[in-house]
Amino acid sequence: MWSNGENNQQIIVSTQGDYFVTVKDANGCEAISNTVTVEAYPSPTAPTISSSSTSICEGESITLSSSSSVDYEWSNGATTQNIEVDEGGSYYVTITDVNGCSSTSLITTITKYDLPIVSIDTAGPICSDDEITLVGTPSGGVFGGANIQGNVFNPANQAGLFDVTYAYTDGNGCENTTSITILVEDCDNATINEYYSLEFELFPNPSSGQVTLRFNSLSNSILEISDLSGKVVFTQSMNDMVNELDFSYFAPGMYLFTLKNSSFSNTIRWIKN
Repeated sequence: MWSNGENNQQIIVSTQGDYFVTVKDANGCEAISNTVTVEAYPSPTAPTISSSSTSICEGESITLSSSSSVDYEWSNGATTQNIEVDEGGSYYVTITDVNGCSSTSLITTITKYDLPIVSIDTAGPICSDDEITLVGTPSGGVFGGANIQGNVFNPANQAGLFDVTYAYTDGNGCENTTSITILVEDCDNATINEYYSLEFELFPNPSSGQVTLRFNSLSNSILEISDLSGKVVFTQSMNDMVNELDFSYFAPGMYLFTLKNSSFSNTIRWIKN
């Protein structure tokens, strides 16, 4: 017989106190065990998760921070007080105090948005004393580059190749940028040669590796792929207008696809899931 009135060989206790057991053998002789003192510690206060935002764009990450404790175990397996996450989802943390007691936070949901698809309409070639109105899609973005005012490019009598960028931020605060190169020639001293802009489509974007590249013109073009550090990871001469390529062996992240020839280049960002 236990001191709490239970009559089993083993008991489960949930309150603190002193516990002992009295046993009786077949002859009716009794013996009393030693006393065990059980202490009950209160559960720690549930941790809170703080972050600068609850949404991220493709290619970004965010830091989630737990309130202070001894040990941490996050829903993604991390065991530090702060974690860096780059995927959308539900996150929570369980803390354990010095007494070995645990408590779990509420769930924090992080939403991940795709980057907007951005493009610039083909522009050029033009004469050095001419100007051209640029068109970016979606509308509402910002053009950048030399000799640009608003959406008008005026080379101001300068011949050469001019890089133009177009940055667009969507309603989720996600920004994407694309660029083209405009050929400007001195029409007073030379005749503009036949010229083909190197526009191309890349889809799906993002993808897990399988992509289709479709070109409006090849013109002895080379496809060059680089990562965000500038390292070139793929180079190939393009001989077909439509190409099915597999980059599933690429590490997840953002890459720059650049199609170029001797006088022109065009770049598109691609996300590898």
